[in-house]
Amino acid sequence: MAIGKVTFIKGQGGSGRPLTGKDHISGFIGYLPNGSLPSGWTTTAREKKLLSISDAETAGLTLDYLDATGALATVTLTGTGATGDIVKVSFDEIGAVNVVLCEYTTVAADTTVSLLASSIVLAINAKTYLTSYSASSALGVVTITAPKRLGIYPNTKALIVTITGTVTNTSTAFTGGLSSRTAGMYYHISEFFRLAPKGVLYVGFYATPSALYTEVKTLCDFANGDIRQVAVFDEQTTFTSNKLTLVHNACVTCDTAEKPLSALYAGNIVSFTDVSTLPDLNALSANKVSNVVGQDGAGLGNQLYVSTGKSVSCIGAMLGAESLSRVSASFAEVGKFNMTNTLELEVASFANGQTFVALSDNKINALDDYRHLFLIKRTGYDGTFINNNYTAIASTSDYGYINDNRVIDKAIRLARTGLIPLLSSEIIFNEDGTMTDITVAIFEDAITDQVGQMLTAQEISALNVTIDPSQNVASTSNLEVSMTIRQNGIARSITVKIGFII
Repeated sequence: MAIGKVTFIKGQGGSGRPLTGKDHISGFIGYLPNGSLPSGWTTTAREKKLLSISDAETAGLTLDYLDATGALATVTLTGTGATGDIVKVSFDEIGAVNVVLCEYTTVAADTTVSLLASSIVLAINAKTYLTSYSASSALGVVTITAPKRLGIYPNTKALIVTITGTVTNTSTAFTGGLSSRTAGMYYHISEFFRLAPKGVLYVGFYATPSALYTEVKTLCDFANGDIRQVAVFDEQTTFTSNKLTLVHNACVTCDTAEKPLSALYAGNIVSFTDVSTLPDLNALSANKVSNVVGQDGAGLGNQLYVSTGKSVSCIGAMLGAESLSRVSASFAEVGKFNMTNTLELEVASFANGQTFVALSDNKINALDDYRHLFLIKRTGYDGTFINNNYTAIASTSDYGYINDNRVIDKAIRLARTGLIPLLSSEIIFNEDGTMTDITVAIFEDAITDQVGQMLTAQEISALNVTIDPSQNVASTSNLEVSMTIRQNGIARSITVKIGFII
């Protein structure tokens, strides 16, 4: 009998392979100084395809804050006190969380301020693995370095030095902290894959936004036109509604190149102390773009917001939800798109630091009427949700919602696929100069065979393709085809009439 062993039999189907089709393929555009580019991106190769957050990490994009600078503060010891005195150094971090850097009890050997400073440094550094604070000393001055993850937050804020005994000191506030730019990029990409674990994400990092946001077309071309929706994370640029028009125009450029897509945009809205004063997007004609002003209020997104002083938004999570949704659906569907995992996006906030619960219903409704996208809570239903799926155009437009644009874009792509083989094909006429029934049927069937897939998938409710057989193709060399679709409805509101039975 053979020696016993543990045997494994490989299964099939549990690996989370990418989804079929291309509706889920997305793009993410961020702006990083050339010196901050992760190792997998270079100035001559700014685009990369990712299938998971681990792909991003392998390519050097991690949450390590290497491109940040830790703020510095000093404690200058002016008297050693007596043996047994206690020196406690702490700092109030984001969210008023008090972190104790050290609680050192002096010993007889601490006979000079330099020796005492060295002892305090050892005590602080012994807890670095827990606190991420580190220290050094010279001539009785303890210099403390704050964690890089805190970015600009410690600047101008003082250490808390508590003395039990007679040790004397002076201290300075933190200065010089600089925030990480790559941390926000990592955050949004990880949020995308949290919402869409089987998504495909093309990521482009560029030094600065071009005047016309031509990066949209650049990333679209890199993906061979496969991107269906793209997020433009522009946290360094103060938001103006004109930015939405520019991103819309960049998307139209992709449409013209036969690569239609839609965009989400997030700029910096910190200067808007009240989000209800954001501009009314009904005045725009930018149906290819939606403006994201929602943000996490207590998790990593909030920490990044406080540590950078810039809007972080929840554009990565919203892109993931859009990627996951059917083209005909709204990612504001409450039953399907709970945006929180109880940690991130659990507290619904705005990208200027205001919280959803702090705003009056009138202000929330005004912001919704202005067609911005943000996070909301629902009474009696746990979770965090998106208010709607508006685009930056008047509510009366046929393309006033993201699903309108995704449906028409998919129909265009499929119809083109059917018709391309028929370019420069012959048109056969009857004796009276009209096209034969067979000729008409060939072109009509080329469209219905392709776009009909959307009918089968219930992404549209009806499809009609008609061709006027009497049109003069012989003279114009142009065949005109009429295609109309009936899209599905979205129950954005529900009204219930209720009363007592008599």
